[in-house]
Amino acid sequence: MKSAIISKELNRFLISLLFVIPIGMLINNWLLAFGIVVFLYVIWLYYKIFQISNWLESGLKPENMPFGGGVWERLSYHINQTNKKSKNSKEKSNTLLKHFQGIVRGIPFATVVLNNNNEIEWANKMSSKLLKIKPELDIGRRIDNLFRDTKLSAMLAEPSEKEVEIVSPYNTTLVLSFRLLPFQAKSKLLIVRDISERFRLMERQKSFVEKASHELKTPLTSIYGYLDIMRTSKNIKANEKEMLEESFERAQSMVSLIEDLLFLSKLEDESSLQNLFEAVAMESLIKTSIKNNSNIDISIEKDLHVKAIKVEMHSLVSNIIQNAIKHNPDGTKIEIKWYSDKYKRANLEVRDYGQPIPKEHLDQLTEKFYRVSTSSSNSSGSGLGLSIVKSIVKRHDAKMKIISKKDYGTALKIQFPKDKTILNKE
Repeated sequence: MKSAIISKELNRFLISLLFVIPIGMLINNWLLAFGIVVFLYVIWLYYKIFQISNWLESGLKPENMPFGGGVWERLSYHINQTNKKSKNSKEKSNTLLKHFQGIVRGIPFATVVLNNNNEIEWANKMSSKLLKIKPELDIGRRIDNLFRDTKLSAMLAEPSEKEVEIVSPYNTTLVLSFRLLPFQAKSKLLIVRDISERFRLMERQKSFVEKASHELKTPLTSIYGYLDIMRTSKNIKANEKEMLEESFERAQSMVSLIEDLLFLSKLEDESSLQNLFEAVAMESLIKTSIKNNSNIDISIEKDLHVKAIKVEMHSLVSNIIQNAIKHNPDGTKIEIKWYSDKYKRANLEVRDYGQPIPKEHLDQLTEKFYRVSTSSSNSSGSGLGLSIVKSIVKRHDAKMKIISKKDYGTALKIQFPKDKTILNKE
């Protein structure tokens, strides 16, 4: 194909040179005749280039397509084919965009497409209701200039897929859930849901738990105290002592359950504890929780602290260690490690060498009131310990992993993020 085009253009040039003979004979100057022919050939080339340019400027209309064969025909063909591919690509993109917009319009959430500068590129109708965005007027404006909130500004400054709850500045009874998702190379998708009803239900649930727990705790504490006095009395018979001991243990379990419920209720209240973060020395908390147990080996990085809420860290450490002790036979070896990894993140590991937890239970261990009952483990307890641990881990932006398998035992690993890790080494 290329050789045919070259041959055709060469023939065209040679034919044009034949005009040198008559022109040279006419003016009796062969050099000037050659110059005139070459000049006219160049003019003709410029004319073909002008035709191509005119065709491109007209939007590649068929009636303006230049003809002339050879390289010009080939060039016109390639331009035309590229244009067709471009149109097909645009049509496909427009079709996909229409499908996307149709799907997003039907979603009962406010959906906003933002560019790298957090400027609105597109918004659905629900965004007008929840965020007061007017798509026809606010395209190109920054979302944080329209919806002013420090939590939203922080989310936009450090993008994360973590859900953020914000009370609407336009309506204080409206609680919104914000989530920022990556969308294409230079765009983000902001999804906002109305969670007011869920928030109110959680508040009512929390209020009920707190009131019920307080109402139960007062009489139970009295019963617990009286039983403790009675079981230590020297004036009771052996069979009565046995009944009192069992009643005392039951009352003790009930008091412990109520205290766990109250503590878990406090954990779910984000606002009340956010100002309590401090540098916590985990060494003292770990040593306090093991209570001189000879079956526990500890390895602690003494200069490693964590920015956390101390009372919660105490509960976390105590729950994990007591969980390992309580759910294994007496004498089971337990290892506790507190160390920083190569990425300077604090890690807590508690591993026991007892029987593994059945695989079907692993995903449910952190659910409220869930207890594993096997022939080789003690299933006593409120079932709230790991649920409390999970809530604390979540508040501190940490990660928790439970590993349990044959010939290994069970290990619970918690990794704190770098920004909450404090290394006091010189």
